Amino acid sequence: MKQGNFCFLSDEYYRAFPDDNLMKNKEIRNGETHNRPCFFAFEDKKNSEIYWLVPISSKYEKFQNIYDKKVEKHGKCFTICFGEVMGQKAAFLIQNMCPTTQKYIAEVYIDKNASVEVAIDKITEQKVVHNAKEVLKMHKFLPSMIFPDVNTIYNALVKELEQEKTAPCTYKTAVILSPEQNSEQQDKPQDVRLADRLAATQKEAAERNAARSAPDKSSKNKTEEIA
Repeated sequence: MKQGNFCFLSDEYYRAFPDDNLMKNKEIRNGETHNRPCFFAFEDKKNSEIYWLVPISSKYEKFQNIYDKKVEKHGKCFTICFGEVMGQKAAFLIQNMCPTTQKYIAEVYIDKNASVEVAIDKITEQKVVHNAKEVLKMHKFLPSMIFPDVNTIYNALVKELEQEKTAPCTYKTAVILSPEQNSEQQDKPQDVRLADRLAATQKEAAERNAARSAPDKSSKNKTEEIA
């Protein structure tokens, strides 16, 4: 996934971070379950493995009214932006954004008609990212600006990433061959190579057995001296 993609979160994310203020992951419409919401993604400033997801809503008029009231009261509003997604007006709900990693992305939103990743124009993208970063700055002093407990989720994600990097892994030591040896190994049939190794193993075993059964000459000499 890359910045500017739209995506859906997996159910695993909601099980790992059961925050009631996260936007619900499923919606029932006409008796069918639909993924929602769809999120706009942008990279975290400090950690490129973490993405911030801004949910979008098709309820344009509802959030336009909320936006207008905030502007009337405060003179400006960073928590909601507007734009078009696939030709439809949409509200970008920065107030509901949350952090995640690639692990919890269920899928990237694809335009099935064009078979391409859904994207928005650069002006809208820049505006959403700019406003979201401003909100993240203000969130340090006004936590209520973002509804979910993003600090707890973010710290948990950082810990997960650190654990994944320090987890023990098994590996085999590579044997570096010369070009000639490598060519010979590739040309030699696999069954012949196995037969060679088996023969070498049997030879080593035979030599060990012979060494054990051979008489000890030094012991024999000492016995003769005593006699």
